Amino acid sequence: MKKLVVLLLTAAFSGMTMLHAGAARSYTLAPESVSVEAGKPISIKANFVCENGYMLVGWNASIIRKNAPKEFFAKPGLKIQPHATAHGYDTVHFSDDGYGKAYIHFAAAMKEGNFPVVIPTAGLPAGDYMILIMGRFMKDGKASYVPACFYLTITKGAAADVPFKPALQCQPFGLMKKIPVAAAFKSFEMTPAQAEVKKGDKVKYTVKFTLADPKAKAIFATIKTLRKEAAPGFFDQPGLKINPYAKDHGYDAHTFLSRLYPAADGTVTFELDTKNFVYGTYLLRFELYAKNGAGSSYYPTQMFGLSVR
Repeated sequence: MKKLVVLLLTAAFSGMTMLHAGAARSYTLAPESVSVEAGKPISIKANFVCENGYMLVGWNASIIRKNAPKEFFAKPGLKIQPHATAHGYDTVHFSDDGYGKAYIHFAAAMKEGNFPVVIPTAGLPAGDYMILIMGRFMKDGKASYVPACFYLTITKGAAADVPFKPALQCQPFGLMKKIPVAAAFKSFEMTPAQAEVKKGDKVKYTVKFTLADPKAKAIFATIKTLRKEAAPGFFDQPGLKINPYAKDHGYDAHTFLSRLYPAADGTVTFELDTKNFVYGTYLLRFELYAKNGAGSSYYPTQMFGLSVR
């Protein structure tokens, strides 16, 4: 299978000057191939190191008609992006940013590291697939695209009536490890600073802070997240309590904990239970309700990352 799909990939993109392998010193997948029955999604990692001057800003996953079983492109309701001149290069996207777009845009550009990729298998007919994980690299305002190929064999296909949907993706956890202390704080220490846990784990946090305004007083803390900062699909869970924001649903909020009262030395302890979290990376908010020296209310907020695997 690999010899065939590499030839097809070369043929598909030989005329596209935007493809530029020189943008990445290395760009690989782990694992590169998997054989499974249709059903559960597959989690892999893309590892990369950019060449000098380049930064990775995002990626998408897709497959062309020539690199999939013919039964897949014949599925009813499949969203196909037709090629202008060559039917064999019609495309189906395998990635979803949570808002119906295939391109996963990073919250911040990365020089090196890795990012998670979820490959959906529900609804796939039996056969061999080559899925293209296309990285988007930027230098001096210009984009270059570098491909990596994931080889998937479905040993037992799904029933014909099982629909296919692109998989929801999440941000690289590495981005969460470089969050600066907010200006509203003179100091802020959280233990653990960032956590990577399995779904269902309970994470115990200790926070010690000093506000930048020496006359300010912290009343209580709240732990929350916004729709645009949560893992895709988290806000779509039935029964989740959401504080909607009418002008932009990306700012819809969910509160995990509230009324966390700090000790006299500015210490707050709390525990997050991840049993109701969905897979992915979260940017969470430690938000204080405080009074400044003039007695006015304000909300010093510090971001922190959580990855649920």
